[in-house]
Amino acid sequence: IAVLALPLADLTATTAPFALLYTRATGEPAPFISLVSLVAVTNGALIQIIMASRVLYGMGHEGWIPKAFCHVHARTRTPLLATALVTTIVAVLAIGFPLVGLAKTTSLIMLVAFVFVNLSLIRIKRRDPHPAGVRTYPIWIPWLGLLTTASFVAFQIVIWFRG
Repeated sequence: IAVLALPLADLTATTAPFALLYTRATGEPAPFISLVSLVAVTNGALIQIIMASRVLYGMGHEGWIPKAFCHVHARTRTPLLATALVTTIVAVLAIGFPLVGLAKTTSLIMLVAFVFVNLSLIRIKRRDPHPAGVRTYPIWIPWLGLLTTASFVAFQIVIWFRG
């Protein structure tokens, strides 16, 4: 949208293309869109903390890591130790490392997670008997997902090492 709405020279000359797009489209100053961006980034971080803590909860429940990670608070029903650990790790990374590097690493980790999801789907798809009443899809779909996400992972790794 930004490439269609603004001249390419203007986009390449700015360090904040979305703020420029917002200002040109609305006539309003950019601080509002900066605030929206800040809220979106914070929301994304919170979602990842919740997701990662639930993964630790599930792994603890399955016995893959210590059972302490699957203990939930009696009132809130949240895995406190898992959430505290993930929050601490995120805080240390956010304070100690550049944002661009963290974004790239997060992207790579998410892609690797999707590689494993697709591998799991392929394994489930091969399982017999198939569950009754469950909608199934052809096996080429998780294979396509696996190949696509693995290609993105490989691309990210190549880009990372080329610097």
